[in-house]
Amino acid sequence: MAVPQNLLTGHSNPYWHNTNNLNSIFTSWTIYKSFAARWAGKNGWGGIILTKKFQKWQVQLSPDLFRQGEVLIPGVVSGAKPENARPSNY
Repeated sequence: MAVPQNLLTGHSNPYWHNTNNLNSIFTSWTIYKSFAARWAGKNGWGGIILTKKFQKWQVQLSPDLFRQGEVLIPGVVSGAKPENARPSNY
């Protein structure tokens, strides 16, 4: 399950979220598995990647200023598949 940092009173501005104001109603996702693996392992070996296919109506496009393949999903996301991230494998 992925839960936004501030579901109840967070902002809903995709630009603010993309520029690191994470006090929002969004969770961040990427279309690049290799990018997810790199972030999952940023504090050491391993980590978890959550994968899920979303419908177009569920996705809030991100300005993606950092070219991370970011899309934003408002609210809590359930039903995502967890897998071990091994950055060297992607």
